[in-house]
Amino acid sequence: MKILDVLLRHNGDVGLAVVYIVGMPGSGKTTLTYTLISKIVERVGRERIHYVRTREIKDVFELINPEREYQIFFVDDAMKKQNARRSMSSENLEIYEKLPDVRHIAREKGLKEGKIIIFIAAQVPRGVDLVIRNFAKFTIFKSMNLYEDEHRRILHALDIPYYEIVDWIDGVISENPEELSRALIITQSGRWGWLKFTPQNGVKPDVDNYFVIEEKEEKEEEVEEVQTDDINELIREEIKKMKRSRKWKKKAEIMERLMQGETRLRLSEIYGIPESTLGDYSNQAMGELRRRIGLKYEGVVAKKLQDMGFENVRRMGGQSEPDILAEKDGEKYAVSVKIYNYGRHRHSLPISEFTPELKWADENGGKAYAYYTNLRWGESYFFEIPRGSDLVTLKKGKGPIN
Repeated sequence: MKILDVLLRHNGDVGLAVVYIVGMPGSGKTTLTYTLISKIVERVGRERIHYVRTREIKDVFELINPEREYQIFFVDDAMKKQNARRSMSSENLEIYEKLPDVRHIAREKGLKEGKIIIFIAAQVPRGVDLVIRNFAKFTIFKSMNLYEDEHRRILHALDIPYYEIVDWIDGVISENPEELSRALIITQSGRWGWLKFTPQNGVKPDVDNYFVIEEKEEKEEEVEEVQTDDINELIREEIKKMKRSRKWKKKAEIMERLMQGETRLRLSEIYGIPESTLGDYSNQAMGELRRRIGLKYEGVVAKKLQDMGFENVRRMGGQSEPDILAEKDGEKYAVSVKIYNYGRHRHSLPISEFTPELKWADENGGKAYAYYTNLRWGESYFFEIPRGSDLVTLKKGKGPIN
């Protein structure tokens, strides 16, 4: 199988190969990935492989084992928390953009020679899809049925919006169960062909964060009632909790000190860690902080709106629904709640991010507003969502700009 030759080749250095497998639930993405991993194990031997199965892309940076030649990561259902109307969050998008840097981190951890192979199985999420395809060795479209004419539509339109690919996958309905064992594969150069395989069972991972994460998320989402409307107070409390955690203590400390203005050079001397690793640690801690804050953030904003004089404040947040509905001075408001980890001085969001609020306002004679908090800036803005542009742009210290 030529795909294995490409994946395993590393030429005496630390190499990287990303395989991006796209398909709707039940289309066979996991089965295909299991089969490819099993083939790799057959080819090189299990004793040379460190294998991690996870739903967290950040684990690719954290769980490298330099004692094994081949590092295999299976990021399954990678964007589980993304729903159809939300783009990939900023900190997660930045992690995907930095994925090629995992080679340097592996070298710093002591991997002198080998190959890092990352399988990313997902539906087609906005924002991150093109990022992955830019450096994936192979992009594989997986569906329950495969007709060549339908696949040619994809081959001629790889730059089309994500929803058109989803529509195509939805339209290719299963008529022949045996076709589960075929997939359309596209290389970085644009060459394409059929990938045929016999399904095999998965290999037991050395590290399996898949179900651990599931249980952790379900437990942690049972959050206590929010008592404050001060987002900065909430941030301080969550950082304190992270610093009491064995897993997050050092990373939270580094993140906090960087937020307070200390330089990477100074912290590199204090902690004895390369500057590049400090940046990764800070990004990972900020992603965890954002996740923790996100569980409570809508509650914080709801309380804030009440303190601002809004009445009948209701949290909605379902798919295709506004996040919050409220009333004030006889006006109806649909409020989009946004929290981001964005370090640059300017941040732009596609207007499609606010479609539920804009649509609700049009249909109900109300106003569409956004409550935006940027964790890196330490700033929040409450503003009416501008119309007439494809982007909503905010600037540090100034809020929304035209």
